[in-house]
Parts: sequence; structure tokens; C-alpha cells
Amino acid sequence: MSFQELLNRMMSVKGVEAVAFLDHEGEAILTCSTNNSEHLKILGAYQGIMLSTLQSLGLPPTRTVITSYDQLSVLTHYLKDGYFICALLSKDLNYASVQFAFEEIYALIKEEL
Repeated sequence: MSFQELLNRMMSVKGVEAVAFLDHEGEAILTCSTNNSEHLKILGAYQGIMLSTLQSLGLPPTRTVITSYDQLSVLTHYLKDGYFICALLSKDLNYASVQFAFEEIYALIKEEL
């Protein structure tokens, strides 16, 4: 299954507005969005900086971080080898249900890396 198909599966989860697959520098490799994905690319870069900062602080490895804003939330999930996923979520979405829905997709992406 291609990375684009996996991102499309993530987009099929209710309340997911955009998804990006990013590299260790926060550069978007692939995006999938219902509208303009430029916001996602910028947020993804910031999320990459945040993940790097958490790792440099020597904190236990964090796989998933949720960042909440006024109008939306960003789920950032570290995969491996510096790659990560960012998903823009509706602000009232249940994060645990989204994380559960994404678990199989995360595993499939990791197999492809």
C-alpha cells in the first residue's frame, strides 16, 4: 500500500482535516487535505522542532503529542528514523479515538520505512 493511500485512510477518520508525512527536518514529504495544505506544512515544521526539543531534553521517548489551539488541534506522532506524522483535527474531536484509529496505519507506515 502506498504512503498516499495510507494518508487517505487517515483522512477518512471523522474530524481529521489534514494529514502530512514529514522528515526529520519537518519538511512535508506527502500531504493530504480537504483544503489548502500550506498551514499543515508550516505547523508540521513547528511540530518537528517541538519533537526535537523534547528529545534533546532527555525526556522519555514521546511517540504522540497533542497540541491544542483555539480552532483546531494537531496530533504529532513520531514513527522512526526521524519521520513523523502530523494530523490537523477538529477542536472537539476525541484524541484517544483518533489515536486508536491510526494505530494500524502507523504500523503499516513503519513497515514501509
